[in-house]
Amino acid sequence: MDERVSRSLKAIKDFKGLIQLEKNVRERVVFDEETATAFKERGEIIARGMISERTGLDLSELMPAEEKIVRAVSEYLAIKQREGSNANRTLDQLRNRGLIEAAETAVSKSRPTQGYETLHREDLDDLSYEQIVIDHPMEFSPRALWFSRRTLGLANASEKAPARPSIPAQIRTEELLKWLGTRAAANGGHISPFANADAAATLGMTDMARHGRVYGNIQSRLDFACYRLGLPPLGLTAAAPFAEAWQQEDRSWPFPVQAMQRAAQSFRWQPHDFERLGVETQSLPGQAHLLWKAELAGNQVAVRAWAEGLEDGPGGSVAMPPAPPEVPSLKPAPMPEEEEAGNEAPVATDGPYWVLVCNPAKWAIDKFLESGATADTWGVRPSDASKFGAGQLAIVRVGVDRRNGAERDGREPLEAGIYAVCEIQGPSFAGTGANGAYWAADAGRDPGLPTVGVRYLRNYLARPLTIERLREEQQGLSRLLLDGFQAASFPISADDFHAVLDLLGEDQDAIASEVAEDGAHTLDRLAELESKFLHASPEVKTRVSKGIERGPIGTEVKRLNGFRCQLCEALGRNPIGFKKRNGEPYVEAHHVMPVHRKEIGSLSAANIVTFCANHHREVHYGDVDFAIGEQHFTFTIDGKNVTIPRAKVKLRIGVLAYGSLITDPGEELERITIATARDVVTPFAVEYARSSRGREGAPTLVPVVSGGARVKAWIYEVDADLKTACDILYRREIDAIGSGKSYSEPEPGDLKRVAIARNIGLGGLHVVLSTKLAQTIMPLTAERLADLAINSARKLNNGRDGISYLMNATRNGIETPLSAAYAKEVIRRLGVADLAQAVEATHRSE
Repeated sequence: MDERVSRSLKAIKDFKGLIQLEKNVRERVVFDEETATAFKERGEIIARGMISERTGLDLSELMPAEEKIVRAVSEYLAIKQREGSNANRTLDQLRNRGLIEAAETAVSKSRPTQGYETLHREDLDDLSYEQIVIDHPMEFSPRALWFSRRTLGLANASEKAPARPSIPAQIRTEELLKWLGTRAAANGGHISPFANADAAATLGMTDMARHGRVYGNIQSRLDFACYRLGLPPLGLTAAAPFAEAWQQEDRSWPFPVQAMQRAAQSFRWQPHDFERLGVETQSLPGQAHLLWKAELAGNQVAVRAWAEGLEDGPGGSVAMPPAPPEVPSLKPAPMPEEEEAGNEAPVATDGPYWVLVCNPAKWAIDKFLESGATADTWGVRPSDASKFGAGQLAIVRVGVDRRNGAERDGREPLEAGIYAVCEIQGPSFAGTGANGAYWAADAGRDPGLPTVGVRYLRNYLARPLTIERLREEQQGLSRLLLDGFQAASFPISADDFHAVLDLLGEDQDAIASEVAEDGAHTLDRLAELESKFLHASPEVKTRVSKGIERGPIGTEVKRLNGFRCQLCEALGRNPIGFKKRNGEPYVEAHHVMPVHRKEIGSLSAANIVTFCANHHREVHYGDVDFAIGEQHFTFTIDGKNVTIPRAKVKLRIGVLAYGSLITDPGEELERITIATARDVVTPFAVEYARSSRGREGAPTLVPVVSGGARVKAWIYEVDADLKTACDILYRREIDAIGSGKSYSEPEPGDLKRVAIARNIGLGGLHVVLSTKLAQTIMPLTAERLADLAINSARKLNNGRDGISYLMNATRNGIETPLSAAYAKEVIRRLGVADLAQAVEATHRSE
């Protein structure tokens, strides 16, 4: 090949340049077979770069089937570029589904895909998805294999395609889970060692030379789910691990495979472990090596802590408590509590309260406590990360001190026990790493680990509460607290936390009084303050409320009320007390709604009244009843009912609408709406990711953690206080308009109940409320959405079906990454021209 052409070809970075160079070479130089091959190879390199950039996929370390898919798409992309077209739809499918799932979905259609037709036209049938499926049948579903054989003109065993499944990897993962669960149940919870070939054979993989990597991927997906849930890796219950598994690669530390295997084989597996793993794996993509690679790149310290801590962890697992009811109650919902293996009873809490776990061989807590420092950070368990909040309380549990004399610098070894009480200073965040004087030479906290700020309130280095004493005097405490738990953090119940404080000789109110109070100096900041401390421990919230009463907020309410005792005034007595030295009459502020209920508005100025000192004490300690109305408080005192108006402190409050709220806000919300802004965008990404029971399973828009997009939205500005607005939005969301039901905040981590988020400053308002509901549709594909929407439309004839919901959202300019494909799939299946006809078609088919 001409050397000038070779140099020019190497410099080409995109298809536009490649096409122009090919045109020039054909005009000036002989375009022989060698030159054509070089252009083809350069096109594949450019295409591979485009695939990686446009989809975000890691194209290294691919399995054979995945490598073939990349080659097929590269060739298809090059063809489309030469034709002046693009392959955007194909690239979108890869981005949304991954390599294997994209091919699975593409081939499982009633007609051959455009990609197949294009490659067939170019005599490249061997690169088609269909041929890849046939060449690698164990990585795809029977349905995909059936359609591929039909497209390529090969006979099938049946005339009808198999039913639509989950992704192939998930099908086999669930089959393997079932097999392992059966082995555990037959052996008292322990899984007797087995050969990997025997396990693979249960999935129909009888040739390990051919199917070994495919089976290894299934096993690795399960192991990743075990890591996510803090369980030993199920794959290591096998007699021997795969030779390629658990490699050190370029890390400074190796996986302690033998210790991990001992932990897995000695662990007592319970039915709920397999249930939790089944749910966890449903959210995972098909290819495990990508999961592990990303996790080790961004969260290596968490993986290491899991792997190295397994041998010392508990020998059995913990059943999670049942989900709380959807109808709110004044009684707080239970927090997950880790109990002794086999005890599945939930433990109610009203915290949350935390145990922070310390291994002195890695971090010299004795040196830290000797220093007198009070501020630090603490890495926490990833599964706990979303549950931390400002004002929560924690104890520090130190485990067995295995340091030698030199490592202790001559100090006596620490006894296992409780060494500190701390305040959590805010939500968790991705830490920047930690090392230094208190860390062992080979230890530290890598960047990216979920981390919380802590402030030490009590230091018990000189007089720790030993685990031995706890076992003697409080045998009913959590087994995790008494026996230890190999994790950076775990929650405990309020009863357990206060029992520890009692043994430490501490007053919980005194502890709470030292929690830093937020400097909320204006009425406008009350919503932000309330949001910050919503999940604080009850005694901390009480302390915060006293700070409001005695601080600038309370002072503003006193001025609004003219420094009058509102009870004296209502009873016809002189409401003005003695004057202070500054000339202001003396009066005290009081929160009417108890703040420990975690109800919206409990910290607001509208919940504050002003009383003289005598009435304030009588309300707290005397025989006084009260009732809370939207506009007034009613107190029963000395046998009389008196009414006190609530403070008129005006916050500009809005409700964010990005789904059905736009077209159907409901009578209650319409009644309090005073203005509507239509030019806003959601501050978070949303997708059609939740199946609504009230809409017969129809997909609805909800916030999502990954995927989705920020979309067009409206803000209804309302004439109501914060609590009233929350209650109305809550009733609208649970289909209980006019019922009078009140909203109460769910506990952190409770994903089944409606949560209402407060967006500070959005759209120029003080607070904009929005609902948060968890994703329930998995896997999230256009095909799955179409299934749910069509099914709901066949059951409903009132405009609340999934197709009507999608149609209304589209009319309002709401577009998500799945919107177009979702709508097209509905239209295609029903054989109609648009969504309106689709709704009619479902009704005709009844």
